[in-house]
Amino acid sequence: MTGLEQLKETLVRTVTADDLIKALLCEVGAETISKDPERIHEAFYMLRQDYPKLLSDFHFDTSGLSAFSDLLDRVLFRLETSSVLGTVNPRFSVYELRASMKDELKRTVLPKFSPDTRKVLQEVSHKLEELVKD
Repeated sequence: MTGLEQLKETLVRTVTADDLIKALLCEVGAETISKDPERIHEAFYMLRQDYPKLLSDFHFDTSGLSAFSDLLDRVLFRLETSSVLGTVNPRFSVYELRASMKDELKRTVLPKFSPDTRKVLQEVSHKLEELVKD
């Protein structure tokens, strides 16, 4: 196996923080969620309390007015710049979660997770949706 093939295989098997957020977003039923950073970070901070193992990579600074995660902020930025998260509304106040994008993520990202983890992801995703709904 060549080095490039090994790298591709590793990328297929490795679950990153980006993959986790994508998996959660593709299970959100709504077509939009709030883009308010404070709401999003607070939502993930609260979810981390209930799902510490799943969200263990996300560390939050709670010394300010609201919880903030550098990693979550970087992931959201990458998802915006790669057009996974869209902001087509005039005020840029919500993220658009297109059905075609969700379908693509379900096809490409969800297979990285075990069936048991996928059930947990659905549960967390529904809670996330309630916390950040538009």
